[in-house]
Amino acid sequence: MFLTPYFVQENNQFHFTRAQASNFAKGIAGDFNPIHDEDNSRFCVPGDLLFAVMLQQEGISRSMEFTFSGMVTEGTELHINHESEENKAVVMRTIRFTLACTVRVKTVTMPSLSKK
Repeated sequence: MFLTPYFVQENNQFHFTRAQASNFAKGIAGDFNPIHDEDNSRFCVPGDLLFAVMLQQEGISRSMEFTFSGMVTEGTELHINHESEENKAVVMRTIRFTLACTVRVKTVTMPSLSKK
């Protein structure tokens, strides 16, 4: 898939390098905020990339709510926690804090687009 160059998937976790996140920010999202520069001491992964990976991993639904709290840096190991069918979260836990991108999904059946 087109996101493969922008994150590393290992086992049930994923993470980003500075180069991957910066290249996505500038080349795909058109986000030239200096906080996404590889050499910035306050570097963070763009939310657009977290959002895109979540959609790739979990799919899309007619009704979705995304709440981001905190920032992700290079090498931060993330995983998707399935609290229930309706509640999923991208989670990173450290001793100091928990980052969560919580997604509340209302599952709907989408009709097929092809009529063969």
